[in-house]
Amino acid sequence: MKPIVCFPKDLELISDRLLFIGDHFAFCVYEQDISHEELIPTHTKMHSLILVQNGRKNIVIKGNNLKISENQGLFLKSDIYKLSNISMNNLPYKAILIFFDNALLVETIAKYNFFNATNVPNLNDDEFASFVFDTSPMLLTIATSFEMYAQNIKNNKVSIQLIMPLIKHKFEELFLCLNMEYSDTFCEFIRSIMKEYSLSLDMASLLYGREYLNVSEMADMINIDQASFSRKFKSAFGLSPKNWLDEKRFDRAIALLQSSNKNIQEICAECGFSSPSWFIERFKKRYNQTPKQYQKSKNLYFLS
Repeated sequence: MKPIVCFPKDLELISDRLLFIGDHFAFCVYEQDISHEELIPTHTKMHSLILVQNGRKNIVIKGNNLKISENQGLFLKSDIYKLSNISMNNLPYKAILIFFDNALLVETIAKYNFFNATNVPNLNDDEFASFVFDTSPMLLTIATSFEMYAQNIKNNKVSIQLIMPLIKHKFEELFLCLNMEYSDTFCEFIRSIMKEYSLSLDMASLLYGREYLNVSEMADMINIDQASFSRKFKSAFGLSPKNWLDEKRFDRAIALLQSSNKNIQEICAECGFSSPSWFIERFKKRYNQTPKQYQKSKNLYFLS
């Protein structure tokens, strides 16, 4: 039995690929010179969006054979599939691969209120392991911008810390475009993901609609005990609610370090960190520099 390829992680093993892997998303510009008709078992550990630019992708989903042609896209839930890539027109197979997890997906749909009384269809969830669509000029423009980001990162033209907010906004733009152009199918696809992980829209909106002091306050808002909430949260998002809170605090700290004239102690207190020493230690481990070093290099108050 052939070993299962794991995406996006195993893409790091392939040389000469434009690749970026973050905490909640990844993207890759993938080219393959030689066609492989043989279907390879592949585990997509994140949900994925595949946009074929040249050639054809074959995929088996729940016993059904699909062929994705040039200028078509494919949305896949995180799961194990059988895939092969076929080059055509004497050119290599080429596709843009975009990966994202539940945390990024739910944050975006809660932020922009994708679901409302007029666009939630009542379809069979079992049909939505994937969906195929034709790429529009707008969608293709958004997707190819990921290639530009990957190239800039590879060439060290921009720091990863600086470009992270732009990449996150690009994902939001991608989801908004899909919601606009394929509203019913895209919303049902997302709803089936949330149902699979026992996520409700109310829970998503509550979690992403305000700031929390601790995990206990989050559990109280959802009206379940803290232990049950923590298990459900980690199952859905792949990280503990404590780590999720820390991520949000670091995002807030980065914004303040870049745009305010507050000192480190003030920023630490405003973002809800337990102590300045803990904040400084974890910040340095996360960003390879202290908060003060980051502030001096990014903040106009200190550069002027």
